[in-house]
Amino acid sequence: METEVGNAIKPTGFSLPVENVQQLASRNLQEIPNRYIRPELITHEVSVNESSQIPVIDMSKLVAGNPGYDTEMSKLHQACREWGFFQLTNHGAAVEIETMKAAAQEFFKLPLEQKMVYAQLPNTNLEGYGQAFVVSDDQKLDWSDMFILYTLPITARNLSFWPNNPTSFRSSLEEYSCKLHRICASLYELMAKNLRADFKEFMDMHQDMVQAIRMNYYPPCSQADKVVGFTPHSDGSQLTLLVQVDEVEGLQIRHNGKWVPVKPLPGAIIVNIGDALEIMSNGEYRSIEHRAVVNPEKERMSIAAFHTPDFAATIGPLSNLVKENGAKYKTVKYADYVKMYLNSSRNGKSLLDNLFRFLLKTCNNLASKSLKDIPYRYIQPESKTHEVSVNESLQIPVIDMSKLTSGNIGYQSEMSKLHQACKDWGFFQLINHGVATEIENMKTVAQDFFNLPLEEKMLYAQLPNTSIEGYGQAHVISDDQKLDWSDLFLIFTLPVYARNMNFWPNNPNISDGSQLSLLIQANEVEGLQIRNNGKWIPVKPLPGAIIVNIGDMMELGLEQYLSMDTNVTYTINHVDVLLPVENVQHLASKKLEAVPHRYIQSEIRTDKVSVQESSQVPVIDMSKLATGSSEHQTEMSKLHQAGKDWGFFQLINHGARTGIENMKVAVQEFFKLPLEEKMVYAQLPGGLEGYGQSFVFSDDQTLDWNDMLFIYAQPISARNMRFWPNNPTSFRSTLEEYSRELHRICISLYTMMAMNLGVEFAKFANMYQECVQAIRMNYYPPCSSADKVIGFAPHSDGTLLTLLVQVNEVQGLQIRKNDKWIPIQPLPGAIIVNIGDIMEMMTNGKYRSIEHRAVVNSLKERLSIAAFHLPSTEAKIGPLPDLVKENAAKYKTMKYEDYLKMFLGSRLNGKSMLDNVRISN
Repeated sequence: METEVGNAIKPTGFSLPVENVQQLASRNLQEIPNRYIRPELITHEVSVNESSQIPVIDMSKLVAGNPGYDTEMSKLHQACREWGFFQLTNHGAAVEIETMKAAAQEFFKLPLEQKMVYAQLPNTNLEGYGQAFVVSDDQKLDWSDMFILYTLPITARNLSFWPNNPTSFRSSLEEYSCKLHRICASLYELMAKNLRADFKEFMDMHQDMVQAIRMNYYPPCSQADKVVGFTPHSDGSQLTLLVQVDEVEGLQIRHNGKWVPVKPLPGAIIVNIGDALEIMSNGEYRSIEHRAVVNPEKERMSIAAFHTPDFAATIGPLSNLVKENGAKYKTVKYADYVKMYLNSSRNGKSLLDNLFRFLLKTCNNLASKSLKDIPYRYIQPESKTHEVSVNESLQIPVIDMSKLTSGNIGYQSEMSKLHQACKDWGFFQLINHGVATEIENMKTVAQDFFNLPLEEKMLYAQLPNTSIEGYGQAHVISDDQKLDWSDLFLIFTLPVYARNMNFWPNNPNISDGSQLSLLIQANEVEGLQIRNNGKWIPVKPLPGAIIVNIGDMMELGLEQYLSMDTNVTYTINHVDVLLPVENVQHLASKKLEAVPHRYIQSEIRTDKVSVQESSQVPVIDMSKLATGSSEHQTEMSKLHQAGKDWGFFQLINHGARTGIENMKVAVQEFFKLPLEEKMVYAQLPGGLEGYGQSFVFSDDQTLDWNDMLFIYAQPISARNMRFWPNNPTSFRSTLEEYSRELHRICISLYTMMAMNLGVEFAKFANMYQECVQAIRMNYYPPCSSADKVIGFAPHSDGTLLTLLVQVNEVQGLQIRKNDKWIPIQPLPGAIIVNIGDIMEMMTNGKYRSIEHRAVVNSLKERLSIAAFHLPSTEAKIGPLPDLVKENAAKYKTMKYEDYLKMFLGSRLNGKSMLDNVRISN
């Protein structure tokens, strides 16, 4: 699977979970587990004498005009050609390297349970804490743990994997990443000159530079001569920049058939050429095979920064390097190379040699190996012993769909045949169905898919412990179960909201759990058999026919119809999963005569609505709140009164008009996308972030008439870029600007409110710590029964402040004051501000959170954007000390995380959540 992240694509080279090696080593085992024993890898000759010959390049001399420039350029060229490896000194990154080394050491010292917070996710990509390149359950393992992070481009970052313990880790990694990126870009330019290549062509070939940083931990091992820290391999990168964290040696490179130990110079960066650069240089520069060995007494750590082309880039020999000798390597999409690289076990430079040198070899699957003996788990002779009745094949019913049209001469007769087929057989072939063209197209598509190399099909592999959707096998529920000799590719297609577009590009003696199964024979090879009267009957598909069989659900619903056991034979040599809630925008597009019962909430709409009071809603002019303004005091007083009496106001002249208008356009474009494109950003089970609905906790819960896209925007470390749409193309940059502008406004309002409350801003800020911002884009489709549904149930926000923007002219927001609902008529360009529960708690009730709801229009859609500003989850919230001197605390002091769990884990119901933390008199 590939996941789109900005301009970068992270290829999903996944690694099977195995035991943490650091933890394993801490047990002081007498015997090393067999999977780690690999003495054959340590038997090759090691040449210690050649260590001193490894090239050293002084980067300070590689500046044009420097007296030693030409000599150093020649040394660099020779190092890349003969070694593919060198140590780089005087690079200007000494401070950043030392800081990063300290951060890596602190991370690996953390208890295992803290490191596991950042563990790799199954079957996604290698990012996170774990191991790399474990592709089978019986594979030999390396004696190491690793922690890999995508760092560049910034859009590729998944900050949920970036540790905030140690506290300096993120800032250290940011600085380290930037410095190494600069060094790498300089080396590219110098190498292009040495190769006499067009630097623009060189840069165009790799497009946006991608950087991934892997921190390696090699525990000591008492049997170090029997294990290997990292299997011999070459890197799939252009350049890898490695830093030795401690003084323990372990890196070895292969040169002239011997292993040469590398003795890192103090402060040096170790640079090695990767496969991608060997391809681009047409073999003039060599990627280097290397390995890591283990010390019997001391741990070893290193940090490798891989610099690669953008995964969408096409790489091949540079044009000026093939004029004399012709191309030695294929031109390929870099993503294709990386997919194979990440999904294969390491074996020197075999991947580069076997796959991308001319001629290209193909991959084999199990059946293509011409095995003498079929693996035991597939042997099921007992299933083939039942009687097979070939004679009865001709009796299988055939139904002509063209005759099933009311008024047709053969209608009654064909209807009777259909009825009989369902009763007696549970199975029939359907002809003249009117979809012959579509069937032929689909047959071609299916054949093409199964003809793909295995690694391409595996991009759509089933995810573990979720559902059977994807490419793989079905109904495998134990490790010793007998297996079918088949693969399948299963996709949920309808309703549209159930589709998982990540998966888009047969069974033993069981009946289908569907109502009807429609089967198409894709080629001429027979194999389907049905069980009738205790005998297996081979099915001979009619040309172009659809084979229909009754499923269990149809038999249960209509007891007189039979579900049919099916069996497939072969020719020789040939969780709890969260149920999705239907997308409301899609539901509304069906123009239903009656709204589904789960959306009916007419009782919510019976309260009194006071249109007259709309004009009384406070309006605050932010330009007048500036200190020194002649109207500062008056506007400050209005702001204070709005917080006390209303908990709500409209803010004008805020200076963010352009950012708001751009964001409104981006949101409208997003909700106009086809459903399948929006579903790319769908919420994950159990998560709120992404596209979907909120606060749905049960299958029988009444639902709101809206869809939403929810994204964490601040702090930057909280962002998960997989949920940030890149369609429309301007969405991310627009959201970035919008987030920044509203954050600025929010901080200004906090400052003004603290002044009005007579509280030091520092105390106010300390209470909420790092400001968190989450942005929710709301879409309320029109509804013909608008008086019976609710767009958003009445609630108050669990925030400090919420800043809301009305996207279009359709009204719908209402606030509750004095037991009446007051419709809000947004002023052009205004930001609607409402006080949240946390602000009410912090001000000890002096400022009020406002209960509000959204109603639906019968004819027009409505869109809005809400920016929630919250304390850090680690912050303690409660009345500010200065505000409880005269009046006792009215609210409990608690961790915001605890409040948030209650808020997000319960059905919205007015201000009931705030009532739960009120202190009783």
